[in-house]
Amino acid sequence: SSNGDHHTDSAPFIRETMKRFYARFLKGESNGFEHTPRVLLAQEMQWMNGGGDYGQLRPSAVASFDRLPVRVTPMTLWLQPGGGLGDAPPQAERQSASYRYPLPGADANHPDADTESGAGQWMASPAGQGLLRFTTAPLPRALSFYGEASLDLWLSATAGDTDVQVTVSEVRPDGQEMFVQRGWLRASMRALDGQRSTALRPWGDFTEAAVRPLRPGEPTLMRVEIQKFAHVFRAGSSLRVTLDTPSQTGYWAFDHLSTPSTNTVWLDRSRPSKIVLGHIAYAHERQLPDCRRMLRQPCRPNEEAVPSGVGPLPPL
Repeated sequence: SSNGDHHTDSAPFIRETMKRFYARFLKGESNGFEHTPRVLLAQEMQWMNGGGDYGQLRPSAVASFDRLPVRVTPMTLWLQPGGGLGDAPPQAERQSASYRYPLPGADANHPDADTESGAGQWMASPAGQGLLRFTTAPLPRALSFYGEASLDLWLSATAGDTDVQVTVSEVRPDGQEMFVQRGWLRASMRALDGQRSTALRPWGDFTEAAVRPLRPGEPTLMRVEIQKFAHVFRAGSSLRVTLDTPSQTGYWAFDHLSTPSTNTVWLDRSRPSKIVLGHIAYAHERQLPDCRRMLRQPCRPNEEAVPSGVGPLPPL
């Protein structure tokens, strides 16, 4: 798998794997493909020579798993007062942080902004008052994630409805912030299918009958589905969650609500906002990938210092 592109079947590793599959099951060749692990995770697809030639894509490492679904362990990180992100729930009786909506969000991987190397771009944040960031302290060990994720958000707004964009990124020790993945939700469409939803995936009930406007000023729980991804956050890096107004992401453009609002995220004992990620340890390249070569995971200079201390450890 790779994050954020539809053309990776031209990459040599993926193409050769497909050819072996077809040779075994369509042509009947005895090449042993039936013994190949059911899941191959091609990590950090990178351009070798630039120019957008998909034949030059190479993974930094390949991990394998024996079956689908890949069994992961839900790992919870709580949004903290002061912009932290940690493995302990907040303890304050009443605590929150606010941002202005709809100030512009930062475009990522806009097709009109691709670089000559074939890599995407990630804009600097246009408006400091239009976002909130929550960041772990530097990680003492690598954290590797796979698949589904959810931001379980306690939110109040001064408007009767609002749109939320969640960005997951890696703040690296070289001063760069790498884009990982995003998720989106219109607050009035927060209803869930309780039979299908899990700790890692909120399954939305996106029917007209399920639409529920917000009551202005009333904290409300809503779960934002983060699109599936696989990524290794290296030791010394930090994991960051950013909340802002939906913006262009690849070919996805959002006609977000235009009603101004002050959106407040609640961060206290009775209303703990958190992100839940699917952790699983797998083999990976130890070195940080080259930002200039990454497929649809662009970097930008980090705009905000990370918290001091020691970040969370992998779950037991």
